[in-house]
Amino acid sequence: MAGSDGSLMSVSNETFTLSQPGPNAARQEAPHPHEVIVDPTGQYILAPDLGADLVRVFGYDNYALTLTEYESLKAAPGSGPRHAVFYNSTASTTEGIYLFVVAELANTITSYAVTYSADNKGLSFSKVYTTNTFGGKTIPAGAAAAEIEISPDFKFLTVSNRNDSSFQIENYNPRNQTLEPSDSLATYKLRSNGKLSFVQLAPAGGLYPRNFALNKAGDRVAVPLQRSERVVVLERDVASGRIGQAVADFPIEGELTTVVWDEQ
Repeated sequence: MAGSDGSLMSVSNETFTLSQPGPNAARQEAPHPHEVIVDPTGQYILAPDLGADLVRVFGYDNYALTLTEYESLKAAPGSGPRHAVFYNSTASTTEGIYLFVVAELANTITSYAVTYSADNKGLSFSKVYTTNTFGGKTIPAGAAAAEIEISPDFKFLTVSNRNDSSFQIENYNPRNQTLEPSDSLATYKLRSNGKLSFVQLAPAGGLYPRNFALNKAGDRVAVPLQRSERVVVLERDVASGRIGQAVADFPIEGELTTVVWDEQ
């Protein structure tokens, strides 16, 4: 983990512990931190832990290169928090801040109002809103929510769903007329009170969108499809937030997990 000056910090294995398996014993037999994110002030590092049903909170010191663990956000038992993103509803870096957490096992998005401690020793969270990653529709059996991202204009939030096969789309092989299954991307409009309004459930362009990325303009979404072994680029209407048809696709062998835009 890099400090803001480029030096390295590390988290020991002992930092992530679990006294006993979680409610979903098959998936929560041990801690499973999935990513780290930095809060809007740059003071804290958060790590969603699917195995422990926690979002772990750390303060860090760029000079001593040390981490201090503070009280974690406790997610719903068995929900499996996977990824998270901060949303600033105002121009302030400490007021009107919300944290949106996508849970893989429960297929939910939950928002929390964030409060900063007066002594800079942690964060507190107040649950505001929860919805499922299918816009309130029935969750398909086996679905597993994955990525969460806020649009560049801070107006929309999108999550990816794996293993739901919610759509049948035209085959990417022009010689094959058979329809193929596609998992989904769900888009919501962000509201200033930390709640969401459902906009759309759209085809992801194939199977297992573990990750996706919006370009700077917000008019394209690149999706690496782990089980389809290809990357697709989908058009996106910036004003409505709706995701449309594929404008490009290219096969890549192997289980794709991540894509990033290289834009100057």
